[in-house]
Amino acid sequence: MRVAAISDLHGSLPEIPSCDLLVIAGDLCPVEDHALDFQRRWLEGPFSEWLGGLDAGSVVGIAGNHDFVAEADPELMRGLPWTYLCDETVDLDPLRIHGSPWTPTFMEWAFMKDEADLDAVWALIPPDVDVLVTHGPPFGHGDLAVHGLHVGSDSLAARLSGLERLRLHAFGHIHEGWGSRETDGNTTIANVSYVDFDYRPVQPATVFEL
Repeated sequence: MRVAAISDLHGSLPEIPSCDLLVIAGDLCPVEDHALDFQRRWLEGPFSEWLGGLDAGSVVGIAGNHDFVAEADPELMRGLPWTYLCDETVDLDPLRIHGSPWTPTFMEWAFMKDEADLDAVWALIPPDVDVLVTHGPPFGHGDLAVHGLHVGSDSLAARLSGLERLRLHAFGHIHEGWGSRETDGNTTIANVSYVDFDYRPVQPATVFEL
C-alpha cells in the first residue's frame, strides 16, 4: 500500500499525493483561535471540504494538543469524512491501524496525561498493529526540542518494543523534529510534522510503501 503521513497542519490544507491511505497525526486546527466554536466551524467547513477532495483511498486521523474541540466533542470528529481514532484501532485490509492523541503533560493543552498515566493508554495498542499514529513521539525519536532536551514519552518508547508487526509509527507534535526518520528492523519511526518550530511549512506529506 502507498501510505502518506502528515501531522501538525495548524490550519494549512496542503496538497497530498495520490495514496491508498492518508494518516493525519493531529494538530489540525489553525493556531490563531482556539475557541471551540471557531474550531468547530473550521473543521466542519474548510477541513471537511479538503478531506472530501483528496485522492486517497482512505483517510485515518487523530487529534492533537491544539485541537480542543476534539476533546470536548468527539462526535464532531467522527462526523467528518474520515476515520477518526481516539485510542482505537481500525482494520483497513491489509493493515491494522491504531491512533492515539495523548502526549506527556506540558502546560494546559488538550489530550495530555502525566507519564505515569500514559502506560494505560499505550496498553490499548494491539500487539499486532501494523501502523501506529500518535500525536507525540516516543522518547529519543524525533523528539529533540528547541531547548536541547528529548521530550517524547518514555512509556511509548517502551511499548514499541512489544509491537513485533509494527511497520510504521508516524507522529508530529515536536515541530523541531520534522523530517526525523529512523528504521528499527522492519519499523519506520517518523516525525511527519508539516511545519517547523516557527510554524512555517517545511515538509509535505511523507510517502511510505507498506
